[in-house]
Amino acid sequence: MYTFVSRQKTSLEASYEVALILTKERKSFREGELVKKCAIKMAEVFGEKKVAEKFKTVSLSHQTMARRVTNLSRHVSCKLEILMGKCRYFSIALDESTDVSDISQLLIFARIVDEDFLVHEELLEIHPLSGGTKGSDIYAALDSVVSEYGGFKKCSCIATDRAKAMVGNKTDLVGLLKQNGVDCITLHCIIHQEALCGKVLKMMDVMQSVVKMVNLIRGGNKAQRHRRFMSFLDEVDA
Repeated sequence: MYTFVSRQKTSLEASYEVALILTKERKSFREGELVKKCAIKMAEVFGEKKVAEKFKTVSLSHQTMARRVTNLSRHVSCKLEILMGKCRYFSIALDESTDVSDISQLLIFARIVDEDFLVHEELLEIHPLSGGTKGSDIYAALDSVVSEYGGFKKCSCIATDRAKAMVGNKTDLVGLLKQNGVDCITLHCIIHQEALCGKVLKMMDVMQSVVKMVNLIRGGNKAQRHRRFMSFLDEVDA
């Protein structure tokens, strides 16, 4: 009886491991059966008939793979709920993008400081913006997700991209947050801040000089010049 239960537990664990790998590699759930056939055939070739029989007990149908991934998603969500519920503070980073089917979606990332002041960075949710990408749509999506984890009470900062629907002070995300009593710091993403600074500073003359120097050393059929330049750097210990 113990051997049977132990084998069932191992088969279940193996099924989850395959589901996790297929998901990470963005493969079809139907490829689970192919993995099973390959594993059985390899075991038989190596003369491991007992191992081959064990592989046969692992359920890898596409329906099973879908259920495994759903259970894994629920498990991660439960862990996040516990972590967010017990945390001291958390901050949020937002990015509005589109997927391969051209559907707008809001990516919501969280940086969480737990009771022991350990920092965790997690993707809370990828929320589809089927209704539109206005500030009100983004606020509604963010509010619905954060409400599942206890609301904005412990939120210390929200970082956004430079989209106009996010940074406006009236009808866009930042303005709607303030109107609804969300009192926390709102920032541009640091990468977008650098891009904006680059536009304001207007340093095209500097970039043109840099590009000319790079092309002089590295561009075209200039391998000999590049080798000389590398030798020069070695000589001056640069």
